[in-house]
Amino acid sequence: MDASDASDPNAWYRTRGNNFNQFIGNDLSCSAAHGLELTFSFSNRIEKNRFESNAICGIWGGYSAQPRIEDNDFVRNGDAASGGERGGINIEHGRENLILANHFESNAAGVVLWNDVDEALSKTPWAMANGTDCSGNKVVSNTFTKDKVGIELREARDTVLAANTFVE
Repeated sequence: MDASDASDPNAWYRTRGNNFNQFIGNDLSCSAAHGLELTFSFSNRIEKNRFESNAICGIWGGYSAQPRIEDNDFVRNGDAASGGERGGINIEHGRENLILANHFESNAAGVVLWNDVDEALSKTPWAMANGTDCSGNKVVSNTFTKDKVGIELREARDTVLAANTFVE
């Protein structure tokens, strides 16, 4: 922490997490829960991976910010899930997530982005330094084929949906 941060007791927590990783060309399938979990993360790159038959979801990105999730295949994820968390990509309290040119097929839901009340966590130093809102996300140029739900947004502010294709 430098001198400019001395007055901010939460400065040390700013952007702490699972950051700047690259997951490219992997098969992240058949897990008992999540194919890939990126909770409390910043600026990860997830590209050209396969997520098939994960019990709850392909990617769980709770409190993630600024990842690039591009050109991945999400097939039949979320069949064993219950409640709102299910399917291809699930991001609770995520900010500036770019979900671009992915292929979703036969998932319980393709993309689920949401914000909910989490009073205890919102009072932690990490949350006060990094925020807990769901905002500024972009879901662009994805293909959704036979998903039960294509895109679900719950209290997701300033979300951009553009050029997505939905096939029955």
